[in-house]
Amino acid sequence: MKSSLGLEAKLPVFDLLKEAIVLLWAKRNIVIPMFLPVIFVLATVDFISEVYFSPVVTDDAQVVEVDPMVEAGQSMKQLGMSLIAMLFSILMATAAHRFTLLPRDQWYTNGLHGWGKNEWRYLGRAVVIGFIAGIAALVPFFIGAATGSQEGMAIGGTIGGLIAMYLFGRLSITLPEVAIGKQGDLKRAWALSEGNGTRMVIVVLLIPIAMIIPAAILYWLESHLATYFALLVVYVGSLISVTILSLSYQFLIDFYEPESLAPEVLNEELEQPAKKEGESGRFDA
Repeated sequence: MKSSLGLEAKLPVFDLLKEAIVLLWAKRNIVIPMFLPVIFVLATVDFISEVYFSPVVTDDAQVVEVDPMVEAGQSMKQLGMSLIAMLFSILMATAAHRFTLLPRDQWYTNGLHGWGKNEWRYLGRAVVIGFIAGIAALVPFFIGAATGSQEGMAIGGTIGGLIAMYLFGRLSITLPEVAIGKQGDLKRAWALSEGNGTRMVIVVLLIPIAMIIPAAILYWLESHLATYFALLVVYVGSLISVTILSLSYQFLIDFYEPESLAPEVLNEELEQPAKKEGESGRFDA
C-alpha cells in the first residue's frame, strides 16, 4: 500500500515499543484497575492448570506411572482450562485495543467485560490467521519429508516456520481493527502491512517472546510462588505486546488513511476553541 503521495510507511518498531510502555505507565491509574483483575484471573487459571491438572505426576523428581484414564482426564481438564484462559485473553486483548485506539467514552470499563460480537469476530479472525499460518508451515514440511531424509524434513520445517511467522505477522495487523468494531478483511490487512513484513514479525512474535524470558527464569526456580509470579509477568508482557500491535495499526492508518480517523475524534478537534497565536507551543509557519 502507498500513501496519496506514493510513499510507503516503515514501522519504527522500537519507538513503538517505548511508546507502548510510556503510555501504559503514564495512564497506570487507569490501566491498573482496568487490566490487573483479568491478569490475575488469567494467571490463576494457568496456575491451576499447570500445578493441579498436569497429566504427568512427579514425586521427588521421579516420574510416577499413572492410570491412562486418569491421565486422559487430567489432559481434558487442562484443555478446558486452556480454553477458559483463551477466552479471558481475548477479553483483555479487545479491551487493550480499544483503550489504545478509541476515545475514553468507548473504552470497556475493564478487561473483564461482556462477550459481544467484536469478541466473536476477534476469535474467528485469530483462528483463521492461525489456520493459514499452520497450513503454510505444514506444506514445506511435508515436501521436505517426502524426500525421505532428515535434512529434507529439517529444511522443509525451517522454511515452513519462517513462512508461517511472516504470514502471521502481516495478517495480525487486522486484529486491532476487528477489536474496535471496524470492517476489514485479510486482503486489506495484507495491503496495510506491505513493506513491513519483518517488522510485523518483530512486533507480533519476537518482542512477546523476548518479554517472557524473565518468566522463564522464574520457572527454573521450581516454586509455586515463582511459577505464579512468572505467569503474572507473562500476562503483563502480553498487555504491552497488544498495545504495541495497536500502535502499529494506528501508525499505518495515520500514514495511509488519515481521513479514517474516528468521527468522535474529529468532532472533538472541531469543537476545540481556536488557540491564539503562540498558545500552541509550536512554531507557526
